[in-house]
Formats: sequence, structure tokens, C-alpha cells
Amino acid sequence: MRENPAEWAFVRLSRLIQDFEKQLDENSEIGALMANGPGDAAFAIRDLGFWGPDFILFMGVNSVGRPIRLVQHYTQVNVLLSAVPKQKPEEPPRRIGFALQERVEKTQADRSPETSD
Repeated sequence: MRENPAEWAFVRLSRLIQDFEKQLDENSEIGALMANGPGDAAFAIRDLGFWGPDFILFMGVNSVGRPIRLVQHYTQVNVLLSAVPKQKPEEPPRRIGFALQERVEKTQADRSPETSD
């Protein structure tokens, strides 16, 4: 995995997001400010991905609910995780950390060499 720096950054960001989400209350979801990104408005993160070996992808919605996709080179990622108000107050808060962790585990399992007896 370390041969693909974007994937390695994705795995570590996934873990950081999951840990951060454990601190959020029921009225908050994961959001982010990109330290070197456009403007200073936080956006709600809906998904995280990578396009290896060099791009990290942040998918989400801005403060007015419009979709965004931020593409950053893995060497330029500086993320300030923040709590943002839920987009849909009547629904449970979205938590993406566990879904990201499942993708990480599946990717790692797919790479494990098969063993035979």
C-alpha cells in the first residue's frame, strides 16, 4: 500500500475521520475546512476516495447543499476536521468513518495472497 501514497493517505484519513466522529453529538456531522483550499467555508464530507497514486478526493456538499468534489495532491492535503450541523435535522447524523474503514479492510483483504494447504 505504501507504494501508492494516495491510498496510504486515504487509509490514514479514514481512521482520523472515524476517530473524530466518535466525539460528535447527535446534531453534528463530519465537515472539513481545507487549509489550502478555496475560500474558508466548511463543507460536509459525504465520502473520501483516492485516484492513485497521487490524488485524494473529498466529496460532499457545501453550506447550501450543492455537491462539491475537491481533488488534492496527496502532498498538499491539510484538513481541519470540524463539526457541521446536520443537513437533514429529522434524520440520524451521517457517519462515514465506519464505511471508510470497511472499504480499507476490503482493499487490504483483496491484496492478501491466497494460501493453500
